[in-house]
Amino acid sequence: MNDAARQARIAEGSSPENPIGLTRASTSFSNLVRSITSQTVRRWVTTSASRSSSSVTVRGVKQSFGVRLAWWSTLGPGRGLRYGNYGPKRIVELDWASTRAQNRSMSRVELLMATMDEGYARLRSRLVGLGDEEFSWLPVPEAWTIYKDRRDRWTYNYAVPDPDPAPLTTIGWQLVHLGTCKVMYHEWAYGAARLTFHELEIPHTASGALSLLEEGQRQLRNDLLGTSELQLDGPRKTNWGEMWPAWRIFWAMIDHDALHGGVIGCLRDLYCWTRDSSARC
Repeated sequence: MNDAARQARIAEGSSPENPIGLTRASTSFSNLVRSITSQTVRRWVTTSASRSSSSVTVRGVKQSFGVRLAWWSTLGPGRGLRYGNYGPKRIVELDWASTRAQNRSMSRVELLMATMDEGYARLRSRLVGLGDEEFSWLPVPEAWTIYKDRRDRWTYNYAVPDPDPAPLTTIGWQLVHLGTCKVMYHEWAYGAARLTFHELEIPHTASGALSLLEEGQRQLRNDLLGTSELQLDGPRKTNWGEMWPAWRIFWAMIDHDALHGGVIGCLRDLYCWTRDSSARC
């Protein structure tokens, strides 16, 4: 590779020796390594580069928090390892805490909370824009759904034990099932332990089912916030009479969100691709 081509690749942040985009300054690298000490290690990042500047700060691999890290160095504020004809618009100093915050050890309560929040956020992202037509759409004629029973009350198809193979369902069925289970797990593990599924008011619209889901999530999250590390191993009731350790209540609901959230995503894709092409999601 000639010098002009190499300079162009460096400007893009990559080279044959460095295909992942790690800009290097080999002439100064040994000096940089010698400058690193255990007392004054600092991390530098460059957030953007401008052609109008006279140099570029050496950058490292992109990290999960969305910035490009420079090499570890002891250079003073405003300085950085330079190369070529491109330079940083601004440099931000990060301390060790920013890295430790992402990789710190967690208690079981914190781990359950982080997993619960992340899983629920993914579930909610799959429900954005859900309307009543899609909520009630039947993927097959005999799909389980939300319907009115002989007493003119809204309910949904269910069977004990679970049918094998499991029936296809509407998106509404999946959403209502998620919401009612959250409410019932809270009721029996942390509430009055009196409510039954038959006493629940079943929503029949997308907005109503989303409200039920949000309320159930709020209850469970508050339950976990009020649970200590020691209490995670304490016994809690289930609505079918079995006793579980408290941690298993939350773990089951996290897993439940992941399972049915995946089904909802698949059903929404199916709904999208079986509609008129002019109305693609």
